[in-house]
Amino acid sequence: MTNSDNELSRLWQSQQVAQIDMKVLKRQWRSIRVKQHCYMLLDFCGLLAPLVFVYLLPKKLTAFDFVLIGIVTALVALWVVYFAWLRRFSLGFGNNNNSTLDYVELIKTQYKQNIKIARLNKGATFILPIIFGLLFLIAYLGEYLDPEILIRKFKVIAVIFVVFLPANWLWAKKRQSKFEKALANFDCNLNRVDHS
Repeated sequence: MTNSDNELSRLWQSQQVAQIDMKVLKRQWRSIRVKQHCYMLLDFCGLLAPLVFVYLLPKKLTAFDFVLIGIVTALVALWVVYFAWLRRFSLGFGNNNNSTLDYVELIKTQYKQNIKIARLNKGATFILPIIFGLLFLIAYLGEYLDPEILIRKFKVIAVIFVVFLPANWLWAKKRQSKFEKALANFDCNLNRVDHS
């Protein structure tokens, strides 16, 4: 071996290798899991809300109201099931003896799933008015409800949509941006560790 090879070998062996801190990864994963469990709890509360409404006001509801609430409940149930499936990585009750690579993959996967959830919430902002508009159109054309009552109910739904859907879209956009940045930062930090 030549002198320059020895120097290169010593230089290579003397470089510091950055290690991934398992405590930080575990803490980050635990935080993600707690948040995802809380979000699922909120999702299930959203599923119970229409049912509570039916329970509290059964005599004041028309057949149209029951159909509307049934459709809302079915849509929310599908939403909750799909979101639970997207959150399955962090909702699982696996062992805590995961390897570093397991934690890295779980965190990256959940960030990607959170981005999907945010996109779906943004999409719901445009889909919900269409669904409800069609329901009201069917009720109007089928004469299932007195037009005055139907218009009053439509106004209430429209006000709710005008107030909450833009806020929902902004919130979802902010969440999507947050998770895209978090994933990019996480990848960047991993690349720094890999290349040091």
